[in-house]
Amino acid sequence: MADFKVVWSDRSLIDLKSAYNFLSENSTQAATKTVQSILDRVAQLESFPKSGPIEQSLKRQKKEHRYLVEGNHKIVYRLEKRRILIVRVFDARQHPRKLN
Repeated sequence: MADFKVVWSDRSLIDLKSAYNFLSENSTQAATKTVQSILDRVAQLESFPKSGPIEQSLKRQKKEHRYLVEGNHKIVYRLEKRRILIVRVFDARQHPRKLN
């Protein structure tokens, strides 16, 4: 089976940068480590695109969303043909309504 290509939405890149900026206020090393662990986790989707469970809070949307968890972050994505669109990188300590 051919691998899927990961594509990051503008919103997910903003989320990732915001996570880095927030964490780097205390430690650039911790911020770098967190972002790298998120990137490493996303890389698994290239070979195992359905490895994340369905995101129940987004079921009302027309497209199926899935997620992975890495540390305190929920990585929300959806499959689109042969690509994986990363929709959000959400700090799970926030209120779930902010995910929408």
